[in-house]
Amino acid sequence: MRSNLPIGQGRGEFKLMEREAGASETGSELGDDIATLSRILAVQTEIGKVGLDIDEVMALAAERSQMLTKANGAIVELADGEELVYRAGSGAAAGHVGTRISAAACLSGLCLRTGEVLRSDETRTDPRVNQELCRQVGLRSMIVVPLVYGGRTFGILKVFSPRPRRFGDREVRTLQLLAGLVGAAMGHAAEHQARLVLLDERTRAVEALRRSEERLTQQLGLTRQLNRRLERANTQLAEIARTDVLTGLRNRRHFDEALDGGCSLMARRGEPVSVVLVDVDEFKRHNDTHGHQAGDEALRTVAAALQGCARRHDTVARFGGEEFALILLGADESAAATLAERLRLAVEAGPWTESPVTASFGVATAWPGCITPLELVKKADEALYLSKRRGRNRVTCHEHSGSEIGV
Repeated sequence: MRSNLPIGQGRGEFKLMEREAGASETGSELGDDIATLSRILAVQTEIGKVGLDIDEVMALAAERSQMLTKANGAIVELADGEELVYRAGSGAAAGHVGTRISAAACLSGLCLRTGEVLRSDETRTDPRVNQELCRQVGLRSMIVVPLVYGGRTFGILKVFSPRPRRFGDREVRTLQLLAGLVGAAMGHAAEHQARLVLLDERTRAVEALRRSEERLTQQLGLTRQLNRRLERANTQLAEIARTDVLTGLRNRRHFDEALDGGCSLMARRGEPVSVVLVDVDEFKRHNDTHGHQAGDEALRTVAAALQGCARRHDTVARFGGEEFALILLGADESAAATLAERLRLAVEAGPWTESPVTASFGVATAWPGCITPLELVKKADEALYLSKRRGRNRVTCHEHSGSEIGV
């Protein structure tokens, strides 16, 4: 038999949440779904703590996939040309890390090409699988789920068993949720960008589970309790979508939304909006000299300095890479330039242990009806370029005023 299904704290903390979820189960499908959601949220917390270490994320993904589906083994496979490489394994797959297989004639390769979740209930009669290889390793049933980031399928998460027909729809849903978490975490480690694909996939999955739980809780009288749990989960997801993991500041997506909303608000009030762009000077050389860990710490220190000097209602965001951005509502050019100079001095005076770090600033101000938010950011970027060209570690306002502050 075969089945095609459409894509729909620390480790001690995971064990604790698993015991708590188990204690709350009633033996019904509702209890199982609640327990699964709790465990998935625990894995999400663990992945957040692992951070940007891709190997740790893959190892955790394999271990938790095996545990949550009660499989004999689990594998993370990554595409490499025409092959798939076993990059992490758990259980019976632990000794096969580094193995390469052709993507042309196996279930994982089909999953990679189609982007669909696939399940084989009996490999001995399934023409989609590499039957000879399955016989050699004693593999009788499996689930393969694509790992996706930015719309691109880059790998596979697989669980397997020596027993036929071992997995059902519940294991498929669990593995889909896990694959969404793992794919976005690995993509973020490579790009340091907002995890929009993960949020979209995870929100749909959690919403589908929420609807299912609501129907069941109407029968069991648990609607209020489950809704509170789901609201907390959705709040956590929304917060992740707006936050930069490395610095704790708001991310680019939140900045763009806040700037659009802020410009509309100031237009109604007849007040100006200023944007300040910040770029850490010679950051690549700092990274090359002291290492990426020191570079990450430098970005966190700069972020803390900016947040500490900004006004309470200002938006401070990581713009991308070593760039930061601030939205100053109601601040004219003079006020924005003065604040930017305070920010520059705060960065320069930071607690630098490896070598001094400075930053360059570009300031642009718009009054209602003059320019669009996109044009405002462009003007701030032009001013930032002038700060760089004039020697770095300075504040430059856009050329319409010719104002420059700094050393």
